Amino acid sequence: SRRCKHRRCMSLRERNSTTTYTPNQHLMERGKSNARAKGSLLGIPDRNQDKAAQQQSEELIEKENNRKLEELAAITGNIKRSVIDIESGIAESHTLMDELGNQMENGKTLINGAMNKLTQLANQGGSRHMCYLILFVVFVVILVYFIITHLGASSEPQ
Repeated sequence: SRRCKHRRCMSLRERNSTTTYTPNQHLMERGKSNARAKGSLLGIPDRNQDKAAQQQSEELIEKENNRKLEELAAITGNIKRSVIDIESGIAESHTLMDELGNQMENGKTLINGAMNKLTQLANQGGSRHMCYLILFVVFVVILVYFIITHLGASSEPQ
């Protein structure tokens, strides 16, 4: 009989030293060991391959999750910068609104003062004060007319 040098065949020979294999039996034993090694080709699941495939699948899922986490981190960073920009814009708007409110209050105070003086002037009576008041109103109307006509003419396209 021929002797095979495969490890499996050698270990079988050592265990069964009294048994001699015919070439057909030897081929059958080798076929069984090959079938075990290539079990997945025949549709029989191999545990080592299953574990390797599962581990590879888990690694792919973990890589995908890490990539998505990086994308989320970038998006959240962009949103955070946008929120900070909006917040600073709102704070600046509040400051401008406060300044505008103060200026309007000052303008209101000036107009009230002018109205009080005009009321006092009208209440004092006398033709001289009335004449000054009428001249003042005419002067203001003429001044406004010239301002409107010059600004209107300069702002028109040529």
